[in-house]
Amino acid sequence: MSDSKLNTYSKQVFLYIAERLRELNGFEKPFRALMSPQHLLEYLVESRMISNGKAQLKCIFQWDKLAERRKFLFSNVSYKRNITNLVQGDSLAKLRKADLTNAIDQLESEIIDFFEYHESNPQAMEVDPVFGVLDYDGWIMFKSKHMQHHLAQFNISLD
Repeated sequence: MSDSKLNTYSKQVFLYIAERLRELNGFEKPFRALMSPQHLLEYLVESRMISNGKAQLKCIFQWDKLAERRKFLFSNVSYKRNITNLVQGDSLAKLRKADLTNAIDQLESEIIDFFEYHESNPQAMEVDPVFGVLDYDGWIMFKSKHMQHHLAQFNISLD
């Protein structure tokens, strides 16, 4: 997605994305990435669990680098292609779910839990390992930008 089209998503759009991910058969080869569809889904689940308060991580950056990362997050600039995950590196985590369908089911559940968590706790602040402490708006910005990046890897359009 080009920088000029970068936007943030609503709960309905995130759930629609999860539904669109059901079109994957699990054997697709991503463009410009190492992750299989199931690796991606399980990775997105982990990220959701951090944003909805179920998992806690520490930020990996000191304040001077964190300020630079946050400037990117709150900009209209998309993620670059072929970037390395700053927390996991280039290695792929071991798959935890039996199949892609179960991973998508959990992603949908974590999306719903994210919105319920922040509706029930409007002042909630959770730590993202790359961008530091984020409130609801910060998480929406991150999740939208992050999802756009990964959808492009599998050539999934929301249009």
